[in-house]
Amino acid sequence: MSDPQDSQDPRDPAGAPEQPGLTVLVAFSSVEEFLNELRERGPNVDGALRLTFRWQPDSSGLPISDLWVLANYLRRLEPGGPLAIVRFEQYAGGVWSGVDDKGSAAARQRAEAVRTRIQEAAAARKESP
Repeated sequence: MSDPQDSQDPRDPAGAPEQPGLTVLVAFSSVEEFLNELRERGPNVDGALRLTFRWQPDSSGLPISDLWVLANYLRRLEPGGPLAIVRFEQYAGGVWSGVDDKGSAAARQRAEAVRTRIQEAAAARKESP
């Protein structure tokens, strides 16, 4: 007697073929390399690019937060094939809490500049046919 699961449709509720759980991480720390990847092989699963700042308390215990720029998107490598999480992560610098200093301002400016470049590349990708 065969297993009842053998006769079930091997598709998930969304209709995409099941993948036996293979997921790969493609990680970038260079904004240039990430932008090239985004332009050449952007998101093809849900079309979304997630872009944010991560504020992480400094391990020293001082009132400093480490500012990171994070971006990621999903890409199916081939129809029915592995899913890639394409991730970018870059440290922008330490930002003092409640202190207006040049180092903190420079870290914020670096983070904003990187975020703007990624936003512009994503927008250009959406506009192109």
